[in-house]
Amino acid sequence: MDSRHRNTGLFLAAATLTGGMYVANRAGLPHLPPVFFASLRFLVAATLLLPYVALRSEPLRPQTRTDYLTILVSGGLVVGAANVFLFVGQQYTTSATAAVLISLSPILAVGFAAVALPSARLTRRGVTGVALGLVGVAIVANPEPSSRFSVTMVGIGLLFLSAVSLAVGGVALRYVEDSLSPLAMTAWATLVGGAAMLVLSLARGEPVQTASWTTVAVLAVVYNGVVATPVGYVAYFSLLEAVGPIRVNLLTYVSPLVTALFGWLLLDERLSVLTLVGFGVIATGFVLIEYRSLSQEVARLRRALS
Repeated sequence: MDSRHRNTGLFLAAATLTGGMYVANRAGLPHLPPVFFASLRFLVAATLLLPYVALRSEPLRPQTRTDYLTILVSGGLVVGAANVFLFVGQQYTTSATAAVLISLSPILAVGFAAVALPSARLTRRGVTGVALGLVGVAIVANPEPSSRFSVTMVGIGLLFLSAVSLAVGGVALRYVEDSLSPLAMTAWATLVGGAAMLVLSLARGEPVQTASWTTVAVLAVVYNGVVATPVGYVAYFSLLEAVGPIRVNLLTYVSPLVTALFGWLLLDERLSVLTLVGFGVIATGFVLIEYRSLSQEVARLRRALS
């Protein structure tokens, strides 16, 4: 297969699987306790990802203290904390709202990196991009006069914390150099994060024993654990290796559109004008931050098509 067609297929697959994940979350949450549901997603995925990495003849066993530290940071923040906030928060918002707010994470990562890493200082354009990202969140969170205002705001706050966890975890991982491949590291992180969330679920007394294992709940767990997470991660890292991080980050801004479509088709969710406007502002912030890299990518694409 032509590499360009292969990369396009990987991009569409990753965007579709990620976008569908938010819809599966929302569909399963009325039937399953949120943290328990989140733990199942990653524990199931780990049982598929770890053998897959081993079959690829990649080094699987952590070799150094740095490897273990990276697994703990990735499992604790990028998988664990981020998904606890995500699944609990999604109980109170639509799928599209969740996807839009999580799309803030690359922008927050740039802001946190500017504070933590001396080499990552922001230009004026970058500062404007980060500011626009925060403005976009404020637009999405703009309250509507209803009795559910306070509950909705709690959900939005938790989703914002999920994006923060993803961003902080991503920046923290820049400090360490591990010996494992990104896919192997992610496989271990799914296991560690999933196990930590299961312990947290039991510790906070979630009614696991009374979970309603309806057809919808089972399909949501199977989609998230068997399809979206393991297949999505493989597609993501294959794409990352082929085209680099800038184009891969565009997934963050395509998947909310997929989520909005699936949420409307499957859950009869409506995409509010404010959510759409907020998403546009957040995406504009990303474009400003990555303006130079995106300009180079556009020029490269024009040369390839000419």
